[in-house]
This record gives sequence, C-alpha cells and structure tokens, in this order.
Amino acid sequence: MSAPLVHHDELLTLLAAHCDAAIDPASCARLDALLQSDPAARSIYLRYIALHAALARNQTLRLKAASASAWRAADDSQTPTLSGASPRSVWYLAALIMLAAALLYVFLPSTPHSPLPAPHAAAPASYAILSDLSNDAAFADGERSLGEGLTAPIKLVSGKAQLMFQSTAVVDLTGPCELAMTGPNRARLMSGCLEAYCRPEAHGFTVDLPGGARVVDLGTAFTILVEADGCARIAVDQGRVEVRQGAASRQFVAGERLTLIDGRIDESGLFETFSGDQLPPTLQAVASTPVAVKDGVVRFDGSTDRQRNYVRTLRSDWTAHSFTARITVHVKDRTAVGLAHFGLSNGRINPRYFFSPTSGPHLIMALRTDNDAIDTYNANNDSVNGQAGAYVRHAVPGGTPAPAVYQIAMHWNAATRSLTCDLDRDADGSIEKSITLDGSDIAFDAANARIVFGGAGGLTFDNLIITQGDPSPPDSIQITNPAE
Repeated sequence: MSAPLVHHDELLTLLAAHCDAAIDPASCARLDALLQSDPAARSIYLRYIALHAALARNQTLRLKAASASAWRAADDSQTPTLSGASPRSVWYLAALIMLAAALLYVFLPSTPHSPLPAPHAAAPASYAILSDLSNDAAFADGERSLGEGLTAPIKLVSGKAQLMFQSTAVVDLTGPCELAMTGPNRARLMSGCLEAYCRPEAHGFTVDLPGGARVVDLGTAFTILVEADGCARIAVDQGRVEVRQGAASRQFVAGERLTLIDGRIDESGLFETFSGDQLPPTLQAVASTPVAVKDGVVRFDGSTDRQRNYVRTLRSDWTAHSFTARITVHVKDRTAVGLAHFGLSNGRINPRYFFSPTSGPHLIMALRTDNDAIDTYNANNDSVNGQAGAYVRHAVPGGTPAPAVYQIAMHWNAATRSLTCDLDRDADGSIEKSITLDGSDIAFDAANARIVFGGAGGLTFDNLIITQGDPSPPDSIQITNPAE
C-alpha cells in the first residue's frame, strides 16, 4: 500500500506562489526538494501548472480560434475549438473541481485496487502533456488521453489538440499536423499549424522548422503554418519573436508576418491571418455595409445581394508575374447570397450583375453551396452574360455542403496568361475541383489586376497567402463598395 502525500498543504502554498511569480529562493528550494522526493507531488505539480496555464491563456489570449463572440456563435458548433471561451468564474469552478478530484486521488490513502504509480527510471523523457482535445481529434497512432505524457512525435490527423510543455508553454495544433517534443521548452514542427502561448516562465520557447530556421519566443503569442513543401508562414500575435537562421537572427513584433522558404526569409509575398479586432495599418475599410474583422477572420454579414462587399489588394499589377494565392473560407449555410468570391479584378462591385466583383476586366471564381457548384466569370466588361463563355457553372463532385470550411486557391501563369482555380473541400489537402480560365484576351494592366475576395451571408475568410517568385513591394488591402 502506498503512503499518502503528507505535505499537500505546503505543496499547494508553494505552487500558488510559484504561479504568481512570488516565490522566494528558500521556498523555491523547498518546492524542488518536494518534487524530487515524491512522485505524488510531481503528479500534482503537473496538473496544477496545466490548469493554471490554461486558465491564464483562455482569459487573455485572443487568437483566431472560434470564441465567445456572439457574431461567430453560429459557426462555433461546426468548427472544432479548444477550451471554448466561457466566463472566467466558470473556468475557475471547473478548475477547482478538476483539481479537487486530482487531490482526492493522491491525498487519500491508497487501496490495493488503486495504488499510486511508481516512477520508472528507464521511461523515455516526457517533455509535454496532452492538456485538451477537440471532439473530432484523431491521431495516426490511435486514441490519446488527456493528461498523457508525450514522448514520441505527435501526428494529429484531424481536429485540434492542445499540449503543455514542462516550461508551461501551451501550443494548439490543428490537424493535419506533426510535431516532435525535443525538450522541456522546445519542439520541432514538421507540418501543419501551431499556435503558441508562452507565459514568462516559458520565455525562450523554441520551435525548429524545415530548412534549419527556428522561432524563439520573446513573449507572448505566435502562429506557425508549415505547408507540405516545407514553406513556413509565421504570424506574431502578441509580443515579439526572434527568427534565427544559423548565426543570423531577426526580431518581429506583434502584427508582423513573414514567410520562410528553405529556411530563408522571403520578402515577396503576403501572409495575413487577420488577427486582432481591427484592420492593420496597411488595410483600409471603405465599405458602406460593415465588414467585421474580429477573432482572426474577416466576416461579410450582408443579408442580400446588394449588401455584398469585397476585399482587394491595393497593389494592382499582380498579373505581371506568376503567383499563387490561397484563402480559407467558412461557409455558413446553403443560400445563394452566400457566394464566396475569389479572383482577379479591379475590386469594384458590379451592380448590373448581382453585385459581384465583375466590373471591368475580371477572372473570378465563386463557390456556391446552394447548388453544389463553382461559378466562373471571365470577361472584359460588366455584362458578363453578353460574352460567350464568360459565365460558366461547374458541378463539384461530392457537392459543396454547408456549413463547412473550404480552402480556395488560384494559380496565375504569367507566361500563358491563364488562371487555374482549385477547390479543397474541408481544407484537408485534397482538390475536389480544378478549373483553368483563359486570360489571354482579358485586358489586365498595371492598374486593374487586383486580388479580390468577399461576398455576404455571414461568410468568414481567414489566412490569405500570396506567393510569387519575383520580389515585390509590401502589399496592402482595401475594402470596396458599389459607390466607387
């Protein structure tokens, strides 16, 4: 029979001081002694720190996961999220219940049927624990349990998972994603999306990336997306990070975005996660119908065709070079007003054609969930029905259900002057429909070739990524309206 922990009151006092950063050297030494001498104390320590970090994170961090905002409530039931944002008092009540259960398990004298686990000196090092899971989380190596110590690389096939490192760094993973825990305050991201929140105790949390680069936290929150080709997108959400490449290093502050290709910083494209509650300084809102920027997405809440609005790049010569542009869209329901538009045009709305962004030369795709199809618009003027082949409806195999998340992409070939549009249903990396539009007769020039997205009906857009081979100046975005 295992003996109960006899220093539990003292341990809790020391842990509270430690988490409040108010522990003195003598108390710190006492805490170390308790943790080294008693496996039960170590078990309580891990649970206490995990709960403390999760509470702090959910109270202060505003990342792009769906949250308590009322205007996103309709989407929350369809988009898996970690630890949904409940009122702070509810979080503390739940935490106290969980902590009490853990303490009862450890403090009460053990029975022959419930012995305390004995330490295993030969066990592999566990640098992190699994602290939260979405309901649809699936792993390549089978089921995982909350509180489980993680040793081997974690391969998240779908859903979301939250990890807490020994340092108290907390990371959210979105599947598909592969991450290796390489130290108590270090990880290696091989693919997928990671969102990190680092308390002061986790200062210096490091994420190694393909190509040899690494991101070092200088406080407090950042997002990394590693694509299939090893290209890494980094967004600083709060505080600062340092990107290190060999002996070289460079710091980035909140609001900045960067792309790494083969471990080197690429200055030519655009990566926008729309974090925060307002457009960054490079974006300008001029729409008559409000466009909400909140919790990491741009939302178009117009309820009729006439209330459609769009976001366009101020840069207007994109067709001068080949490029690829991708964006993620959350479609709310199967209504005709909720067409998700993405393509090339001057960005102005065409009141003659359902207020689509087809005024002047344009190559546009529109995802429509009301009839399981993609519409394409390919013309030089406003009257898209007046030109043969200008408007085509393309059926999508398997349909376009809603509510759902899609990734839509377009690839412009400057040599052939053609635009290939791809639809990835569920944003899982598989292409359900690919359409190539001939742009050789479209009169794009240096003033009218802007990248455009938007619509109405509660559509939300996230993660706009534009990459090209040739250097280009910094980009910015503008929202347009029918009055332009």
